[in-house]
Amino acid sequence: MTEQKFLQDLDKKLWTPNIKIISYTITTFALLFYLWQQSYTYHCMALVFPIIMLAIIGWGYAELTMNERKCFSEFYIINTTFLSKLLSRRFFVLLFYTISSMAMTVAAFMISINFPLLLWVYFIVHIILSLVLFRYITHLFSKIIHENYITLFAKEWSIRVMAIILVVVYIFISLNEYTPIYLSESLQQTVTNATSSVFSNCNVIQIIMQYGKSIDSSFWWIVVESTEQMNDSLIKAGVWIIFLLYNSLALLGINRLILQTIYYLDREFNTQ
Repeated sequence: MTEQKFLQDLDKKLWTPNIKIISYTITTFALLFYLWQQSYTYHCMALVFPIIMLAIIGWGYAELTMNERKCFSEFYIINTTFLSKLLSRRFFVLLFYTISSMAMTVAAFMISINFPLLLWVYFIVHIILSLVLFRYITHLFSKIIHENYITLFAKEWSIRVMAIILVVVYIFISLNEYTPIYLSESLQQTVTNATSSVFSNCNVIQIIMQYGKSIDSSFWWIVVESTEQMNDSLIKAGVWIIFLLYNSLALLGINRLILQTIYYLDREFNTQ
């Protein structure tokens, strides 16, 4: 099948399952974060939204890793050996990726309350681009990768490519559009302003948010103060980029949430 034929087939399918996948993904993403922002100040029930995200990306990690370990143990290791048994155990894999997923989830819901409007608008574009890339990779490697694993392969490579794009967009928006309003001349006052800007009747949420805000505001103050004293614009840009990359953990979680949702919906609608 030629590239032109692929694009024609993609165009024919665009108005059926692909539109559904885009709509459902946007709806899922918007509801999770909108309902979180509207409810986290009132009740601990708001924790259900981070838990949903954690379940989605956590299971995606587990599914990927178990398939990798299954292939490795079946093709390279004698099944009766201790190493084979160790690689096939779900507990160690799930523990590691649960910790990673939790870190991404907490960062995403903590930082999202301060995302600028332009970034929220871009997320819609990001979802559409993610589906197009997912489709293209699925087509490109359909004759190379085993049928049982092609969508899993396409999902993971789409996650990697789209993560780079999302981080670049975030850096651009942050450098040009966003500066926290809680910044002050002193570090202590900056931290005080930041922690007092978040409130929740739920003690768990309150503690997590304030702890995150104190760390985030400290880094913002250090970066802003240090770059203001620098004369070299290249060094300034480097410091900002390193700082924003540090803060990109939330974006990696959001990007994985989007692609994982697309992957689940694709399997549901059988549009491979």
